[in-house]
Amino acid sequence: IIVNDGSKDKTIDIANKYKNLYPDVVIVIDKKNGNYGSCINEGLKIATGKYVKIIDADDWVDSKSFKSFVEKLQETNSDLVLTNFNYILNDKEKKEKSFSLIEGNYELEPFQEPSFWEMEMHAISYKTEILKHNHYYQTEGISYTDQEWIFFPMQYVKTVSYYNINVYQYFLGREGQTMDPKIENQKIHNKVIVLKNMILFYKNLNKDKLVKKIAYFDYRFYRFLRSIYKNYILLQEDESKQNELKDLDNFILLNIPKIHDEMNQYKIHETLLPIKFIKNWRKKNV
Repeated sequence: IIVNDGSKDKTIDIANKYKNLYPDVVIVIDKKNGNYGSCINEGLKIATGKYVKIIDADDWVDSKSFKSFVEKLQETNSDLVLTNFNYILNDKEKKEKSFSLIEGNYELEPFQEPSFWEMEMHAISYKTEILKHNHYYQTEGISYTDQEWIFFPMQYVKTVSYYNINVYQYFLGREGQTMDPKIENQKIHNKVIVLKNMILFYKNLNKDKLVKKIAYFDYRFYRFLRSIYKNYILLQEDESKQNELKDLDNFILLNIPKIHDEMNQYKIHETLLPIKFIKNWRKKNV
């Protein structure tokens, strides 16, 4: 499924070319720009395949590995399929992300493995039916909702398969992409929206029911939260940005006061720069 999210280049022409060449395989959705989440939501509406894997516009898959990957998908029935991926840095440097797991099928054991906690969306494929059955919906109109993709659906996952195949090629370095530091700083408020969604989820999380997954949810939540505070406190001097952070801080205090208190102990770096940056910021601003 190719989703043209309001692109003004030749994306739709190329997409339709492949649709005409392979009408039984390729489906094209041409829509107004609605950002990352809207593409996933529209794609899921018509997805009929056994699994769903997202490929971003800047990225690609290794063709040979992808063929092996599809063959593996025919053999498995797990809710989540995990594979390796490469970080491609400026078309020059390649760095592989793999996992400390033995290839095979699991129940929930991977959720207790630290290398699994550090996954990104490039590593995962969900069984389509668990997303549709649970009416999965991703926030639209903003960037960085890939954090939702690797967070919210995990509550439904009961089985995992890991294949030591390097499928996804994640490109970093294009000026203007959402991972460009300049763009990240400009769109930091988008991350706040995602974090607030995660806070409400975390607030209502049934830790007894999801006890084997809690280490994963903790890691993903705390890492994202810390990164946002670091960005605001260390990089954002604009008064409006500081007001955004005050609003977020109050939101956390209102919804998860225990964690709000624990955040006073967060350090920029545990050994190299053990400054309690959130505590110091609160003394001056809250």
